[in-house]
Amino acid sequence: MNSIAKLPNYYRYVRTQEIQAMVNRSGKKGRRLGPQDLAESIWHSLSETEKGPLIIEWIKSFCSGTEVVEIPEGKPEALGAADMFNPTSVNFKVVRKIIS
Repeated sequence: MNSIAKLPNYYRYVRTQEIQAMVNRSGKKGRRLGPQDLAESIWHSLSETEKGPLIIEWIKSFCSGTEVVEIPEGKPEALGAADMFNPTSVNFKVVRKIIS
């Protein structure tokens, strides 16, 4: 096995060790290690070029034109394949409560 093929296995080993160290640091008396902690650890391990643009800049890069829409009250129901002419439409059902 050449060294390039060994690299992913080594990276996985190092990540496992880092996660185990985080678990050990958190201790039994502290809060449990959660998905936020894992994501934060991965984020901090990335280089600046791997992180890419800020989310707001990334969204603006492909959403240049915007328009204000009004979303009505009610329970949304996507029509999907049930509507042959407009499968991407959404209906909003208003549930009326009777107060006596």
